[in-house]
Amino acid sequence: MSSLIEMPDRSSARGRVAGEVRAELARARISGNKLAALLGQSQPYWSRRLSGKVAFDVDDLEALSGLLGVPIARFFIAPGMPGPSGPDGGWAPWGSNPRPAD
Repeated sequence: MSSLIEMPDRSSARGRVAGEVRAELARARISGNKLAALLGQSQPYWSRRLSGKVAFDVDDLEALSGLLGVPIARFFIAPGMPGPSGPDGGWAPWGSNPRPAD
């Protein structure tokens, strides 16, 4: 008998954030067990957040951002919004547009 991994419901903000975090962890090839060891929380703690059952708090997202070397905003993709692209992940620092719209 095999077990299925329950995926977060991406129709909710909590589910979208969990999905983006899972995607970044997969890109970095970091498993749930390795994540727990690296950040000092238990594997079930992270599993509940990655499944979308429990919402990430700001401290969790800050720790993940530092571990993965990505901006914390990477975890907040709006529905229908294209994902980040480009060599820097597509994210620019706030106020970096040299010609903002008036």
